[in-house]
Amino acid sequence: MSNRSKGNAFELKIKKYLEANGFTVDKARAIQRMLFLPGGRKMFVSSPNDFFGVADLIGVHHDKDYTLFVQCCAGTTKNLSVRRHKLEAVRWNFKVQRVQLWSKPPKRGMVRVDELCAGLVWTSEQFKPAAGEGAPSAVL
Repeated sequence: MSNRSKGNAFELKIKKYLEANGFTVDKARAIQRMLFLPGGRKMFVSSPNDFFGVADLIGVHHDKDYTLFVQCCAGTTKNLSVRRHKLEAVRWNFKVQRVQLWSKPPKRGMVRVDELCAGLVWTSEQFKPAAGEGAPSAVL
């Protein structure tokens, strides 16, 4: 399984989990563009596929007064720090937006959720998503 396939599978798992907890979730989609090369050749490329260049998923819930922005990371801890810096670079309105970085720690079946709070402070929680169970209240 390629890294891209692992990342897409992890995004889909998070999307389904959020939907099971009452969120309506949209996933950023890649846009295919055709480049015309010298000699009449053509090449398709994908443009970046993140909301605001940083979020893979956007979720809203009819009972919550915020919009949830989620960045998914199925890769290494190096990738986590890069994604954290990208999330910190956006000017978020923490009164109406929650920003989370979901990752897969080495412990099998666990999910780590880091949340960016006002003052660019990160909080972290780790849990094992189970079918039919909600996330810890701090996460959602």
